[in-house]
Amino acid sequence: MELPEKIYHLISDEKYLTDEVGMSEASVLMFKDKVLKIQKCSEEAENEYHIPTC
Repeated sequence: MELPEKIYHLISDEKYLTDEVGMSEASVLMFKDKVLKIQKCSEEAENEYHIPTC
């Protein structure tokens, strides 16, 4: 999984669970105090919260 360096440094030492329940092909990492959803840019992704890098 490829992450931007800024995000990697924030989560690299934390434990997480992987959620595979959703219908998208996204990876969802669930941390103790946050959730990180990782997916390729697509029309579906654009309908979600706008991320400037997409």
